[in-house]
Amino acid sequence: MQIEYDKEADTLYIEFKPGKVVKTEEVDKDTFIDYFSDGTVKGIEVLSASKKTFDLDNPYVIYLKNLDAQIITK
Repeated sequence: MQIEYDKEADTLYIEFKPGKVVKTEEVDKDTFIDYFSDGTVKGIEVLSASKKTFDLDNPYVIYLKNLDAQIITK
């Protein structure tokens, strides 16, 4: 898993596994989920990330199946 934040663009991307995106689903105007061809989640993009707050009365849940994680050290 890799998490990247672009301060200039105020964009957060959480990548669970590298590969080619075949479908992107808009969750709301600032949140997008990228999928592989087999329907598993590749990553999640959040625009205006520093301005986000969580509405605990109206949360959404993303279930991830068959997720491989790899730790990369520099």
